[in-house]
Amino acid sequence: MESKIIFFFLASFSIMVWSCGAFNVTTMLDKYPNFNNFNQYLTETRLAGEINSRGTVTVLAVDNGGMGALSGKSKDVIKSVMAVHIVLDYYDVKKFTTLEKKTTKLTTLFQSTGMASGEQGFLNATDTGGKTVMIGSAVKNAPQGSNLISAVAHEGYDISILQISSLIIPPGVESIAPKAAPPSHQKHGKSPAAAPSPRKLLPPSNSPSDSPSDSPSALSPPGVSPSVPETDSPASGPNGEGDSSAATTAREACLGFVMAIISANLFFFFML
Repeated sequence: MESKIIFFFLASFSIMVWSCGAFNVTTMLDKYPNFNNFNQYLTETRLAGEINSRGTVTVLAVDNGGMGALSGKSKDVIKSVMAVHIVLDYYDVKKFTTLEKKTTKLTTLFQSTGMASGEQGFLNATDTGGKTVMIGSAVKNAPQGSNLISAVAHEGYDISILQISSLIIPPGVESIAPKAAPPSHQKHGKSPAAAPSPRKLLPPSNSPSDSPSDSPSALSPPGVSPSVPETDSPASGPNGEGDSSAATTAREACLGFVMAIISANLFFFFML
């Protein structure tokens, strides 16, 4: 009887710890130097934190030799293109090579930003036979020139990192400008508002927000750290990437749940 209780306790503990294990995409890619440039762009664009906060995700990684197409692009274009390589579902090589209809449409993180136009936020994956899978933008007449090469890494069915042959750049993505917040409109009466009374002018502020160094700049090329961090992004974690508050909250809640399970099992064990 006691052995069964001990087994139940250990099994439940192991299952709960395994299910709450949070992944870190940059740590996973750090083991593969041929993806250093791709990994650095994930960090610089703060997309690493977005990936880590997801419960199920597939990253389509490109090796260092295929990242040259982003050289000289603006910060916004780089972030948009990188977001296209983050699929909001779990896929491995086997799943891609056994597609029921030989082709499928993939939803990417770029679609969730609200900046995608038409089909720019989607990818088409086609099994052409002979274990060859072609992946490209779902935009009409877009080239399907990237091939699935191999699996890189995965953790359970939470995150899968797969290598593809080249970057996927949706047509028209370079012309997309960030959407500004709509101006606030206040209701006014029919009569014009009274002019404000004269006030004493204050000297200009020397706060950091007035400094020219706070203006947005393009991402630095791989190997060079960005000169100015994004002020509207989450604070960088110990590894340099921004961990989202959602991920942190989920981990804390999960840890609390695990501790509650352990306490309940210990109470049950000692009561017997």
